[in-house]
Amino acid sequence: MRLSPSLALLILILTDVAQAAPVARIQIEGRRWTRSWVVERELPFSVGDTLRPEALATARNRLLSLAIFNQVNVAADSAGTVTIRLVEAWHLWPLVSLSLEEIQLSEFFESPRRFFEESSVDLGVVDLNFLGTAANFWAFARMGASHGGAFTYRTRWFSRGIPLFVRAHFRRLQTTNRHAAVLGLDRSLENTRAELQVGTREGRHARVGLKLRYESVKEEPLWPDVAAPHDKVGYGGIFFVIDHRDLEWYPSKGSYVWLEGNCAGGDRHYFYSESDARAFWPLTEGTRPMVMALRLRGGTASAGMPAWGHWFFGFNTGFRGYRTEKSEADGYLSGAAELRFPLTRIVYVDFPLGDRFRKLPFGLNGLIFVERTELRSGRHRSELLATGIGLACRVPLVQILELGFSFSAKGKGEFGATIGMAL
Repeated sequence: MRLSPSLALLILILTDVAQAAPVARIQIEGRRWTRSWVVERELPFSVGDTLRPEALATARNRLLSLAIFNQVNVAADSAGTVTIRLVEAWHLWPLVSLSLEEIQLSEFFESPRRFFEESSVDLGVVDLNFLGTAANFWAFARMGASHGGAFTYRTRWFSRGIPLFVRAHFRRLQTTNRHAAVLGLDRSLENTRAELQVGTREGRHARVGLKLRYESVKEEPLWPDVAAPHDKVGYGGIFFVIDHRDLEWYPSKGSYVWLEGNCAGGDRHYFYSESDARAFWPLTEGTRPMVMALRLRGGTASAGMPAWGHWFFGFNTGFRGYRTEKSEADGYLSGAAELRFPLTRIVYVDFPLGDRFRKLPFGLNGLIFVERTELRSGRHRSELLATGIGLACRVPLVQILELGFSFSAKGKGEFGATIGMAL
């Protein structure tokens, strides 16, 4: 029997309505120190709303994006009760780490003595769920090649009644003068920075914010008999974000765009902007599909930008394949493509340390990438091109640890490790 188009459309509509049901009750299980409104604010539905099947997956991904839960399950029954089962991640951690801002881990095998001379040790504390509000608080003291201290407070939504994203940061560090290092000189730089960002709450598809920053930079003279430069600069800027990723720290579909512009005043006057655009397409079905990911990012600045304000690469930051090659730019444009694929399933492990370390997630994904970058410094242009392979390791605390081997256009191979996905 052949159905008429109008009858077929009516059947589809009735089927869709049958699948949708009103939410009668929301039940949250497994919450210990996380406040209830932190969970409720991420749900795309409330009591009385019509519930569609895709809303359950959206709720799960939003809660996982908070990075404070090891495991999240969201289910609904025929009576309209939505049950959210959570396994909270332990939130308070000591911070004891080797800071590699000025040198790469791979350089240890080339020159162990130089590696230890140019690395530093951080001691501090990390709270990933500060006061149960899903806020992050980091504080540390640094000793070694660079020294000083810093703290950062960041929340996606300030409180139940104040839906604002807030980031407050302060640091005072004595570090390597990276501009001098690019020139082959060994000079230091004292940097004091205070920064405040306020914007509409994270988690929305579109948001806008304001950034205020004060920076004091005192440099050791590059040449003898030259006075030490000391700049005091204030910044004001705005940023705009469009975010349609399904999962923030490891998306399998969606897109992301960040646009930012800043004006500097005080001892220096200039303008700079940065942008970051990403897109993700699932190539297979399932909860962990093969994914094609693309990224385009760049930055540009007007005349008057000081050397210490340039974008620096090769100090354990920057572009894969060139993380040990020191360079600077007053403008850059970089594009990357990456194929990601699961290698193992995610397993959840209970550690015998009371009930604080339950359902810790572990898993491996592989990746193949190509990345091309153009750097601009005055009238000089340089191009970087690298290809490589890597592992994206699903681990507790940092969510994703990326380990990779890159091969640059210069024929140099490089091992690297970063927290979070590079793309």
